[in-house]
Amino acid sequence: MPAESFGESVSAMEQLVANAEPRVAGQPLLEGVLTELKDMLVEVRDLKKHQRETRATAQAATKQMLASLTRAQDLAARLRTGLTTLFGKYDERLVEFGIRPIRRRPQKGPIVSPVEDADPAETTGTTTS
Repeated sequence: MPAESFGESVSAMEQLVANAEPRVAGQPLLEGVLTELKDMLVEVRDLKKHQRETRATAQAATKQMLASLTRAQDLAARLRTGLTTLFGKYDERLVEFGIRPIRRRPQKGPIVSPVEDADPAETTGTTTS
């Protein structure tokens, strides 16, 4: 059997209260329970209303936060661009601000060809006699 939804549960309890109210008159034990149930139903309705209001407030706050975040990201991008313009795109000081400078490729030195020895014995210091 599937669980009741919130609305179904509250409706069933309200119907129970409406039907039981005339029949429990003069029954002190049941009147106390009925009165407490009525009070709890009022509290449940108030809490549900508060939950809806809070959810709407949370959604509005989230929307406002995302708009502020977008604006902050735009300002951060503008600041990074300004710092890059101020220091130059090759300056290593940009690293302090989390910006990667453009680094030039290291210059390759002159190509050195390996030395060719005619006699390997001369290089090792041994003689072949």
